Amino acid sequence: MSQQPYIIDDQLLAKYLSGEALPEEAIQVEHWLEADPNNKAIFDQISAAWNQFSAGEPHQLPDKKLFWNSVKQQLHPQRTQSASEKIWLVRIGIAAGFLLIISLLIRYFNTAQNNPSSVTAELVQRKTSDNIINDTLSDGSVVTLATQSGISYPAQFKGNRTITLTGMASFDVRHIAADPFTVIAGPVTIKVLGTNFFVYQDSLEIKVNVHTGKVRMYGGGDSLTLLPNQQGIYDIAKKKIDLVEPYVKPLSKAVKEMNFQNTSLIEVTRSLEAHFGVEFVYENRELAHCTISASFDKQSLDYILEVIAATLNIQFRKDHKTVYLSGKSCE
Repeated sequence: MSQQPYIIDDQLLAKYLSGEALPEEAIQVEHWLEADPNNKAIFDQISAAWNQFSAGEPHQLPDKKLFWNSVKQQLHPQRTQSASEKIWLVRIGIAAGFLLIISLLIRYFNTAQNNPSSVTAELVQRKTSDNIINDTLSDGSVVTLATQSGISYPAQFKGNRTITLTGMASFDVRHIAADPFTVIAGPVTIKVLGTNFFVYQDSLEIKVNVHTGKVRMYGGGDSLTLLPNQQGIYDIAKKKIDLVEPYVKPLSKAVKEMNFQNTSLIEVTRSLEAHFGVEFVYENRELAHCTISASFDKQSLDYILEVIAATLNIQFRKDHKTVYLSGKSCE
């Protein structure tokens, strides 16, 4: 588990203001803006100055060296200046003034990082390999991060609570009405106030299961509100969200009848999730592509898990209503 501070410097802000920042860099700046109202105030001053000396074109990178060379030349004139030249000198001086403001502001929030009231935001990044971790956020919310997954978020939430997720995780979110909780998973945005839900993400789909509370999914121009015991599935290729209702049926001690013929393990576990009210977490995500042929009639979940484990030579363990699958990929 690692924790990495990010300092917002003039180069990163220049890339952001000019529209050239990478997605992860833009997210970093946005986290910084959300972390403290002072950050937003400083950014507004810099943005206003930027627009002034870039001729109002946000995608034009100002040439700082040219500005300062022009100022230097004007400070050492070789002949009497005309009225138009004096006007140009005033304009250059204004531009140089903006550059000075930016330099001072950048120096301020870079050197303020050692001060307790620092405006520099700290971004926490956590990644898992073979182990599952439980992470308590600054607002008291709890995230259970599955293997081969990752999250990033501000060390201290101030206002909106935003987390970026890759892979799989379950969330138990503390209810704070004034501060919405947002999870960004690839092309899907999940917004909640306070709830317990699970997110599964792979190359084909993003699945959200809601246990308590209410969430709203956004993706591909589509949106969907999910209530307890509902599931939303976003198809990445189709850019569409589908509702599965109810995703959890009343708990049952045994299945009535299930037949699987050369069925992928991910499809099998979805059926078991719906019938037994449990969740499956793949500690090795390649296992989802394994296939199995089997029939079950009035058997318990434990029995079915034993059959699957023996058939595919994998392991499972149960923790309350969560079943963790592990083992080597199928040949």
